[in-house]
Amino acid sequence: MQTKTIFLSGICGSGMKPLATIAAQQGYRVVGTDHNWDQQSSSLTTLGVIGGTQPEPEKAALADYYVYSSAIRPEHPERLAAEKAGIRILHRMDLLNMLVRPSPVRFALAGTHGKTSSTSMAGWILLQAGLDPTIIAGGHPLYLEEGCRNGSANVAVYETDESDASFLKTEDGYRLILNVDRDHLNHYGSFDRLSEAFRYFAAASDTVIFAGDAHLVSICKGLQPMAAFGPPEAELTELHNTDLFFTGRYYAGRFLDDDALVVSLLLDGKPQYAQELEDAVIHLSLPGRHFAMNGLGVIALIHAAIAKEPALQRRFDPENPKTLLELIEILNAFPGVERRLERIGTVRGIPVYDDYGHHPTEIRAVIDALQRRGARPLSVVFQPHRYTRTQELAAEFADVLAAAEHVYLLPLYSAGETPIEGVSSRSIADRMQAEIIDPVRFDMVFEQNPAAVLFLGAGSVSSMGREYVARRGSPKSVF
Repeated sequence: MQTKTIFLSGICGSGMKPLATIAAQQGYRVVGTDHNWDQQSSSLTTLGVIGGTQPEPEKAALADYYVYSSAIRPEHPERLAAEKAGIRILHRMDLLNMLVRPSPVRFALAGTHGKTSSTSMAGWILLQAGLDPTIIAGGHPLYLEEGCRNGSANVAVYETDESDASFLKTEDGYRLILNVDRDHLNHYGSFDRLSEAFRYFAAASDTVIFAGDAHLVSICKGLQPMAAFGPPEAELTELHNTDLFFTGRYYAGRFLDDDALVVSLLLDGKPQYAQELEDAVIHLSLPGRHFAMNGLGVIALIHAAIAKEPALQRRFDPENPKTLLELIEILNAFPGVERRLERIGTVRGIPVYDDYGHHPTEIRAVIDALQRRGARPLSVVFQPHRYTRTQELAAEFADVLAAAEHVYLLPLYSAGETPIEGVSSRSIADRMQAEIIDPVRFDMVFEQNPAAVLFLGAGSVSSMGREYVARRGSPKSVF
């Protein structure tokens, strides 16, 4: 059979590169272009992927499949050439479905926050359990050299993307929804329409949802999830009616004084294996209660699937309480994800962290995580991401950043958006005590002698922070 060719525009993007990698590993001939090809293609070229920095519409027209992301506009020359040639055109989510379709057991993760780290946690558990999974996350799990993994077509776990509604293309399988928050309203037009999309996603398959998100619960009213997870019942009653969840499996997590999360399982409202689960505690090396709670969601997803899925029951006994304990034990050894509260080194003896957080909810969780581990005073260098998000959430950004003792704002990162008049980093700075700085002035961040420094944002702030640590301090490649 002749090898099929896949052409990807923007092949080095965070959502495209893992797909190109796995497609090449599955035997496709992979070709593509990206303006960052020279800097970010080394792992692709070792797999035989062909690419370059300039658009190549002629090559796109000769492929069997042309793949684009939402960042590629309809008038892009490669996309136009593919349409004119009449070849099959796929959104990146269509290609993802094509690559994971051979796996009979599939786990899809969704939510406004925490998708990448949670997908990486699920992949870690399945990998350490010997299930040889395919893993596709939107970031770089520290345990995967290439950032993704092509398994043996038995089990697949992958991150979906709600930003452009492409997560609604997700095919049948087990699903996890971590949360729903106000974001990407430039695409949906309103929070109501975003919420409707998540309800559709939840209703389409066996889904686990976070009961601690009152809005997520409200939009799932009338549905019967496969399972739910969240705080203990007493805390839930303060948020909403719990009837939706206690007709089935509920995985409850109770925090101790630190980030440790004590786990219990309820079935139809009745505790299960109470004595056997006395030592069921999620305690990750990563700081942050949000990581621990999302980890509980991953445990709920896999454990609930084991109860239904014969393919998983060949490895795990669904009736044995030790199965839940084993899943937690594996999770507790999770090594982390690049740019998710990753410690990247020290400067003047001060630990330096890098995090992708770019929404107020994420920023609140990250600052809280470091401060709970004793990082006071904390200095934060934040780079606002996108004009639309900054315009919509400037007040919320100021509110959550104010929890840090010292805040420095870099100029706004546009992510390709057209500037909006009157919107900049100043939109946040004017609402709080913060200084707008240039990267050449990073020395002043450390002159305050904080307990820790956090570089924060989804744009170029990560590379700026890492370059500074490489010049002025001691880099560290693993959390």
